[in-house]
Amino acid sequence: LVSFVAAGMTAEANDFWTSVDIDPANRILYLQLALAVVVPTTMALAAEIAERERIVAMLARAEAERGAAFEQSELAGRVEVANLQARALRESAEQLSRSVSVDDVAAVAVAAVRHWGADHSAFFVLQDERMALRAIGGPEGPSGALYGEMALSADTPLTPAIKLGPPLVAGP
Repeated sequence: LVSFVAAGMTAEANDFWTSVDIDPANRILYLQLALAVVVPTTMALAAEIAERERIVAMLARAEAERGAAFEQSELAGRVEVANLQARALRESAEQLSRSVSVDDVAAVAVAAVRHWGADHSAFFVLQDERMALRAIGGPEGPSGALYGEMALSADTPLTPAIKLGPPLVAGP
């Protein structure tokens, strides 16, 4: 409506038409042709802009949903790992509670560490400034009590940790 009112006003504006040298009989025809090009072009441009805005909103929503799904997947993975670790700890604690000797504890500890993913595990007992090997496990499975001994003064990765007191779990 606004464009047609503007066209009517322009058709009556003599100064404009004399500057472009169009006779009065063709003024309305040229205005109608200009409106026939300008109005649909403007509407098509507005429709394209609206479509692009809709696509941008849809992409933003899809990205947000993907991010939420990824976070949910990560959280589910962490929960699953935590549940597996809790179950492994519970099973190890039950087995350790049934142990009646140092050799039983050594066998359970070696098996537990292997079950948690270590390639090799060993259990040492500290006796009179010496480390006594009570159980060891490797890729072939537990190899039982070996009763090997090593002085705490030996230069190994285990001796500093044993001297400090806390248990050592070494691995990747």
